[in-house]
Amino acid sequence: MILKKLRIYLRIAPVELHGPKGKFKSQSTDSDIIKSCAHLRDMEDELSYREARPAVLIGQDNWYLIISQEIRQRNHKQLVASYTKLGWMLHG
Repeated sequence: MILKKLRIYLRIAPVELHGPKGKFKSQSTDSDIIKSCAHLRDMEDELSYREARPAVLIGQDNWYLIISQEIRQRNHKQLVASYTKLGWMLHG
């Protein structure tokens, strides 16, 4: 068996964060609204939440995370759910 030594040099570089400072407002979705949409009823547990606060903002430079892989829609007047690499998102 031949073993070779490998030397790797790492450099730590500072990262500058940009974006809003402070707390985001909490958000909720009413499960009754989701129940009123026949095409979303079976997803009520996944789409409804109470007093949730965003923990991170995802910019458009991460477009590959938010591209819809599946869409549930009825008409333009009702809520639409889209499935992305981050999970289900509710629109409308």
